Amino acid sequence: MCDCKCHDKEHHKEMTREERLDHIRECLDSAVHRIECVQKELDKIDPKD
Repeated sequence: MCDCKCHDKEHHKEMTREERLDHIRECLDSAVHRIECVQKELDKIDPKD
């Protein structure tokens, strides 16, 4: 999982355009991974519960 720095807005000002694009891609990958993990956990829940 990426170490997302979205909480640090000052950090973004220091990034070049390419660094920001890479950062956004990492954030998206991280978000997709978290969504997939949650979906797997939801799939494990028995609908009868």
